[in-house]
Formats: sequence, structure tokens, C-alpha cells
Amino acid sequence: SVESEPERGSTFRFTAVFERAADGSPRPAPSAALPRTLRVLIVDDNPTAREILSTMISPFGWRYEIAASGRDALAAIDRSIEQGEPFNLVLLDWSMPEIGGREVLLYIRDRHLPETMPVVLVVTAFEQDQVRREAAGTLEVAMILTKPVTPSVLLDAVTAAHSGRRETEAAAPAAQTPLAGRRLLLIEDNPINQMVANKILESAGATIEVAASGQEALDILSRRRFEAVLMDIQMPGMDGYETTRRLRALPGLAGLPVIAMTANAMPADRERCLAAGMNDHIPKPLDVAQVVEVILRHLGDAPEARAPAGIDLKTALLRCDGNAELLSQIMAEFLQQFSGEPEAMARRLAAGDLAAVARIAHDLKAVAGSIGAVALSETAGVLLAATRRGDLEAARASGGKVAAQLATVLASCALMLDDGIR
Repeated sequence: SVESEPERGSTFRFTAVFERAADGSPRPAPSAALPRTLRVLIVDDNPTAREILSTMISPFGWRYEIAASGRDALAAIDRSIEQGEPFNLVLLDWSMPEIGGREVLLYIRDRHLPETMPVVLVVTAFEQDQVRREAAGTLEVAMILTKPVTPSVLLDAVTAAHSGRRETEAAAPAAQTPLAGRRLLLIEDNPINQMVANKILESAGATIEVAASGQEALDILSRRRFEAVLMDIQMPGMDGYETTRRLRALPGLAGLPVIAMTANAMPADRERCLAAGMNDHIPKPLDVAQVVEVILRHLGDAPEARAPAGIDLKTALLRCDGNAELLSQIMAEFLQQFSGEPEAMARRLAAGDLAAVARIAHDLKAVAGSIGAVALSETAGVLLAATRRGDLEAARASGGKVAAQLATVLASCALMLDDGIR
């Protein structure tokens, strides 16, 4: 049953019957609520990595500070303690010059009282087991996250850590889902229906933006592009039919799939939706399998825009949770940071400067995967291993490949930023 009063809220009641659990069955511990007032310290010597992490956590409402080195991190930690506002969470890059992650952990252990000890998540481009061995005996690490980190993986890790759980395995990227990487606009005025549809679509992997009215939807569509629209029919003011008619008049949207969502499921209702310019009709209450099937049918198997050389665009969008704007920002930062490196790499290798080559290889291995340059990230890892062995011949061989791949990726980034990421 339901009791609902405008401006006051709604109460839902239901009865569910379950079988009795077997005696002795463990009960899962409830997860602690994650406060929105977390104070976070982001520690990474790579500016692109810092930009990625800060952009990820901004929507969570957390306050954050940035440290560009281990030395800056120690100063920030001291300052937070002196001000009586110690950090709740530290996102710590493991491999940094001079003062690395292990030294920062030792400092935290020595400076913090147990009651003010922050949760530490190590973020690394290196092998998890290696980092875990190096961290042994310093401070318990809540979790080790392997770059590139997605927003959902980061949030899950922080939630688990604040619930008192310590993971023995690194957090894995989100599983592939039928609508992974798809950008959809949901037009729905009812908050409960918004929540239900949003949950269904996000659980299928889609990235969702919500418009609460027809006019708001038209405003959004005039500025941003989506792969499909899910349209509520019964909305006050401009209903779904009129919204669709106006949508079709906007430049470039004549072929955008528009799928109606309505409790009116008679054949005549479907015909009216099609006559208004919609492509299909999904009855409420929504069925997950049906929603996914209809969306995929209208998105079709049309070939995607040709991926630029050296970049797997689908992978890049997945790692940004489908956020093309975030991916554009990361690519722009990548382009700015590494634009002169292919030539510089050749000079450093010719001079036998393995230390300088190691620094750039470390940075590339850490961040190239975030823009879908998977092959470049892997080759940079090979180069990094050669520099650590002091093997100049092997470094020159793999360094030449890195320089060539990087030049290709930089050119692709420039083209994608000019054309726009879709």
C-alpha cells in the first residue's frame, strides 16, 4: 500500500515472506554510512593523475587537498594535525621520487594517534603484490587500487574501508554490462520514477543524465549529445509528445532514438507515441531485461566512429564511467604534459640518462591507460623495467617503441579534441 501527501512525502508498506535461514548462518555486517564531509589528501607527483582523482571525487562532496610530492604530503599532514582537522582519507601514489609512498606511510604512523589515523588507499601503476610487500611493516593499507581507477571503483573502495573491511585483493574495474559506455538522457518528472529508472540503467552500465521536465530536456539536448532518450509521457506543462516534436526540430536530432515510458500500454498508445516521432514504447513498471533489449535494439550494431590510432575509445570511456567531458579534460592534460616527450625521449636514450627515462616511463605507464592508450601503457612498463635493471640496450629498444607510440597517441588526442568525443 502507499500513502502520499504533496510536499510531505510518501510511505510504502509491503509484506515479504522468506524461508528461515539455517542456524549459524553468518550475518553480513552492515556497511557504515559514508560521510559526505570526508577530508581527503591526494598525493601524486603526476599532474594528470592528480587532475583525474580530484575530478573524480568532486561530485562526492568531499573536501580535498593536493600534494604534488611526498614532501608536500608530509607538510599537509602536519598542517592538518596542527589545525585539528586531520585527514580522513589519503589517496597515495606509491612510486614518487625522493619521498615515496612507503616513507609517507611511516610518517603517518609516527605522527598520528590511533583515533586520528586516516584510511590510506594506495594508488599505483605497479603490481599489487610488489606494493603490498614493500608496505609490509609500515601501516595497514586499506586497499591497493591499480591505475587507471574509475569513480565507481574508488567509491566502493572508500565505502568498504570506512566499513572496517580490509581487502586482500586490489579492487577490480567494474564488470562489463550491456549498456557500458552508453550515454542516455532520462526525461521523467516523478522523483521515485527517476530513481527506479536511473538505478536500472546505471546497473546496466549506462551513464545517465536526468531532466525533470520537457523544457529542461530540450535545454540539455541543445548543448550535449546522447545516444538515446527515455521519455516519460505524462508530464505537467510540456508532455512527452510535445517534447518529442520539439526535440526533432533541433539540429542533428532527427535520428536520435526516443523511447517512450508510460503506464498506458494499449496499442493505440503505442501508435500515438510513434506518430509523435518516438521510436518505441516501454510500459511501466519497467522490466530490466525489456528496457535493455529495447535500448540496444535501437542503438543497433552500427559501426562506431573509427577509433583514432593508438587509443581504444570504448575502454577510455569505460574508465571515465562514460563521461566524455571528463575524458576530454584528461586528454587535454595528457597532450599538454607529454607533447614534447617523443623527441626528448630520443635525446635521453642517446645520452644514456636512464633516470630521466625512468621518470617519463613511470608517468606514461600510470596515465596512458586512462585515455585508452593501453598498448602505450604496456610498452612504457617494459621500458620502466629495463631502466630499473640498468639495461641501456633494452631501454633503447623499448624506448624507441614508446616514443613512436606516444607520437601517434598525441596526434590522436589532438584530433579527438578538435572533433569532439562521442
